[in-house]
Amino acid sequence: VKELAQAAREGQTIVLTAPSRTIPEELNGLALPWNLSPPGDEELRRLVRRTLDDLVERRFTVDIDDGGIDRLVAAVRGISLREAEQLIQQAAFRDGQFTGGDIADVRRAKAELLSADGILELVESEVGTLDQVGGLDGLKHWLGIRRAAHQDGGMEAARGILLTGIPGCGKSFVAKTLARTWELPLVLLDPSRLYRPYVGETEQRLQEALRSIDALAPAVLWIDEIEKGFAAGGMSDSGVSQRLLGTFLRWMQERSPGVFLVATANDVSSLPPELLRKGRFDEIFFVDLPDGPARREIFDLHLAKRDIELSELELERLARSSTGFSGAEIEAAVVGALYRAFAADRAILGSDIEAEMAATVPLSVARAEDVLALREWANSRAVAA
Repeated sequence: VKELAQAAREGQTIVLTAPSRTIPEELNGLALPWNLSPPGDEELRRLVRRTLDDLVERRFTVDIDDGGIDRLVAAVRGISLREAEQLIQQAAFRDGQFTGGDIADVRRAKAELLSADGILELVESEVGTLDQVGGLDGLKHWLGIRRAAHQDGGMEAARGILLTGIPGCGKSFVAKTLARTWELPLVLLDPSRLYRPYVGETEQRLQEALRSIDALAPAVLWIDEIEKGFAAGGMSDSGVSQRLLGTFLRWMQERSPGVFLVATANDVSSLPPELLRKGRFDEIFFVDLPDGPARREIFDLHLAKRDIELSELELERLARSSTGFSGAEIEAAVVGALYRAFAADRAILGSDIEAEMAATVPLSVARAEDVLALREWANSRAVAA
């Protein structure tokens, strides 16, 4: 190929196609990489209408209005025309019809198609909405305002938040319930899955993952424990971490406005300052241990989830006696109390939960110094959730 290119006459062009844009070293300086852009909305709209008309001619039932067609176009955005047609047909073939209810299935199938390399994972969130999150009123209010302002039009879409704080206080739970509340797919990017042994392969995997995320828009991108992939001081790995960070920072500045980023961090001190500066995230929230009213709300949620009824007096006593417990530790106490009641062959009592809590050393006690350090860091750097 190199010899053909060098021997080519003026006006001749050799076009090579490949699934990736990796250029052999021998062709450096001769080959110009060119990525084909995905089809635009008008092209997709024509394809959608043509595919639905074809389904009608084949005696499939098609029941979808113009608003549904707009949502379907958004659902197949970022993939090829052939892939979009196949996903629509597959949804219709399952039950012999295509309705507005199939759009979510098309979006889910697209996410699975784009995450086939294992870096991205489509999270099926069945945990409820943000109303199921106990406490964190400041964060929930902030998210509600941003969503409403964007939906009313004229306001720029929120781009992302960083949740840091004490483990077990609901950071990951917020990501799951947020996607459900906003009716968007939730895509998990696990930084530990990026790393590969060969030079350049790790960076390429991140670039491919970020392109797939842009294609999935609108969506919520969840990066759990972001410090595992983009920590400061990564020169011991031949600079791979630094190059990953540079690629990720560029994407944060240029990404599609339809991708809302939710990053969580337990060890925020290990994150590089350039990731934390104003403008990378819309806001940095600190998730602290729940206070008395929040603990009461968390007890209400977990007890209602398990059809457990306790008196008002018992609930108030539990909220007081659980000082220093995280939401995860409160749930663990409820689950442990259920086992106690099962072993005694009786209904669960408030005293069972109190006994479980008495036998537990909460994180706020076991790692009191770490909790204090997190709070000191957040005092001037983050907003209380």
